[in-house]
Amino acid sequence: MKIVLFFYPKTRATRVRWMLEEVGADYTLQTLDVRAGENRLEPYLAVHPHGKVPALTIDGRPMIESGAICGWLADAFPASGLAPALDAPERADYMQWLFYASATLEPALGELFMAKRKGESGEAQAAAIVPMVAFAERALADRPWLTGEAFSAADVILASSFQWLRAMAPEMLPAMLSEYSTRAFARPAARRASAI
Repeated sequence: MKIVLFFYPKTRATRVRWMLEEVGADYTLQTLDVRAGENRLEPYLAVHPHGKVPALTIDGRPMIESGAICGWLADAFPASGLAPALDAPERADYMQWLFYASATLEPALGELFMAKRKGESGEAQAAAIVPMVAFAERALADRPWLTGEAFSAADVILASSFQWLRAMAPEMLPAMLSEYSTRAFARPAARRASAI
């Protein structure tokens, strides 16, 4: 299998690189100069029609959306143990959290980011994030990882989202979730992915 990751540092592409490192995939890193607009030129638009990163090609077939890519990688490399088996009770929690960060938490983080970028207080946007953070805090209150004792692709996604929140508004991230994110990013695969 030939995997190419289209990449730009400090974007959601980093979490996909982290997953590639976690599963031990052989892949090629194709860094795009987003600031120079390389992501808006052909042939990249043939890979990702919106010109965003990340994108992956698998034997030439494009795949987009970091959450979907991370979930696929966990299933495509089952020996990595990064996804509960289809019939495991933990699979439901895993699927929920795999999508929760991308579908619920990250849009709210994006609104907070845009408010702060415009010089606004972001108070209303921050208030919307509080129950989301509390939901994650309750889920992790009695277990080290989202599915229990085993680290999973869902943790890659959620920990990445919390890193973004920590960078924007560190006071909003409770100590327990800060420790969770720090522990996730201390994994060797995460350190390798963040090296660029």
